[in-house]
Amino acid sequence: MSLIAPYFISILLSFPLVQPSDGWLQWVYKFPNKATCEEFLEQQHESLYLNVTRAFITMPHEIVEFRCMTIEEGVEKNKALGHREPNIPRPNTPNSPKI
Repeated sequence: MSLIAPYFISILLSFPLVQPSDGWLQWVYKFPNKATCEEFLEQQHESLYLNVTRAFITMPHEIVEFRCMTIEEGVEKNKALGHREPNIPRPNTPNSPKI
């Protein structure tokens, strides 16, 4: 768990027609800490559930769980489910070499 990394609402979805069938998706809006994320999730759970259902209306799916996680936690959870590690862009720092 990170004290400085932002948290994201993360949704565990199950898609029976693809492999691996389960995977964590993360909402693009970031929260400064886990408590703020969890408070928002508690208040907006029903709305988020409906929006995710609508977004995947054409695909058979099950919403398994909502949770607040950092990007790194989401990557680790997806790797444990059999997904490859994504290529997450890192910010360009002034001292990094240009390729």
